[in-house]
Amino acid sequence: MAWDAEVLFKTCGSLDDVFTKTVTELQGYTESGLEIHYVAGTISSDGDEYIERNIAELLRLQAVLTQQLGEKALVLTSPVIFTPAVYDRLKVFELPREERELKFQNFWDKIITSGYMTGIHFAPKWERSIGTKLEHEAATQQGIDIYYL
Repeated sequence: MAWDAEVLFKTCGSLDDVFTKTVTELQGYTESGLEIHYVAGTISSDGDEYIERNIAELLRLQAVLTQQLGEKALVLTSPVIFTPAVYDRLKVFELPREERELKFQNFWDKIITSGYMTGIHFAPKWERSIGTKLEHEAATQQGIDIYYL
């Protein structure tokens, strides 16, 4: 089972559609015996001019963790779900920044509290992100294993 956002979210027209499809996929992975891990970190908190750099770092950390955990786990991070094609399809960057951030935070809060997460790995300097601090709080409340990279 390989995670391919371009295929998974091809027909999704909203964040709600992406959420529903993501949870369905996570359920399938966990039912097959895999752990689900998530790499959380800053994306836009440093300013829009650093989004690409921060996305690249999250993807790097996700790749390292994927290699470390091996076949026992699926490792996700925001840019694995929200690829440029998915962003374009959802047109989320047409929304005002505050509204966009709130919608994404709601999405991740629901994913974290879905019951499918085994562990959340926080990237260095995660504390600079309001959204990531909220993810940390949700993970703590859910009793999800927390790791600091």
